[in-house]
Amino acid sequence: MEAAPALFLDRDGVINAAPQRGKYITSWDEFHLLDGAADGIRAARARGFRIVVVTNQRAVALGLLRRDELEAIHLRMRELLAGGGAPIDAVYACTHDKHEGCACRKPAIGMFLAARDDLGIDLARSVLATDAYQDILAAQRAGLRAWALIGEPWDRGPQWEALAATPSFPTLREAVAYLIGDADRCAS
Repeated sequence: MEAAPALFLDRDGVINAAPQRGKYITSWDEFHLLDGAADGIRAARARGFRIVVVTNQRAVALGLLRRDELEAIHLRMRELLAGGGAPIDAVYACTHDKHEGCACRKPAIGMFLAARDDLGIDLARSVLATDAYQDILAAQRAGLRAWALIGEPWDRGPQWEALAATPSFPTLREAVAYLIGDADRCAS
């Protein structure tokens, strides 16, 4: 079976409304689906892309949320999206703290590699939508073909100037239209 491309998605700020800086989604009541999220997922799936969420969820490491509570939020997110015709193939969540040195917390690429191995993803044909430059660094390191920002990035670290030309869109719907169009140009 040929490896499939994936649309990799960050969660907060891409699928659901991001909490305030320094805050975390710790219950389903705080999860609010963003306009255009389901539309973008449906469009990518219709073009043969697998849908994979890769999300840093430090709230678990901080003790603000248990892993089973995080998994319950992700289950409800998947059910909500699937009910709207926008199923997600997999969710990978790094629950480590920033300084634990794990291989999965973006900008590390462990979650991308796990998706590649678990789902048969062709990283070189895959794309990413995110609201964070650290995720773009991970996408570059993992060899993804293209990426786009949703809204304004929240993490303007020392490397952000090199990534400032990254296209930005108001919703996942528009980002996917760009990324899929870019996929068509790259395939020809």
